Amino acid sequence: MLEFMQWGPDHKFYERLAPILNFQRQYENIIFISNGKTRRDHETLVSAAEKTASHTIIVSDNQSIPTNYKEGKYTQIHIQEKPDDTRMVPLLNSCSVLVIPTPPYEHPLAAIGMTSFVDALALGMPIIAADNTAYRDIIIENNMGKIYKAGDVDDLANAMNYFKKSPERIVECGKNAWLFGKKNDINHFGKKLRKLFES
Repeated sequence: MLEFMQWGPDHKFYERLAPILNFQRQYENIIFISNGKTRRDHETLVSAAEKTASHTIIVSDNQSIPTNYKEGKYTQIHIQEKPDDTRMVPLLNSCSVLVIPTPPYEHPLAAIGMTSFVDALALGMPIIAADNTAYRDIIIENNMGKIYKAGDVDDLANAMNYFKKSPERIVECGKNAWLFGKKNDINHFGKKLRKLFES
């Protein structure tokens, strides 16, 4: 049943807001971003950003700003109280690597971070995800990014440094994410659901 938790990207929607895929862009600086506000371990991400001196954007509402966030350090808070894809997709499109930092207590089958995961597939972004996400094996098997131990600052920092030290991996993993998304887009997902209901 896990395959039906994975809905695919609507590429036409993303193409209108981000005509150039992320892995096709030239970046002067590598920017990491976490765009999920629900059940995220942003404290670990803030610590890893400081440890690696990495420019990192965290999307948050005013109630969910990480407790260890310090203004002027490596982390930038992007306040968004209500979902707005017309702002979020261009923001993601300006960043290099998507991070999905789920808390260590999350159950591996919980569908946490799925929208962020699909954002990365649609835009061709490499993904750093915690090892308790439902799609961790997909990321590993398709070489779409790195998996780190949930809640482990050092392990997350190592994953971030992997892309900083080898920026060509941003292109490689981002392209792999996009290719996986093309094979498993919203139309493919719809066909699987239809087959399920007709059986």
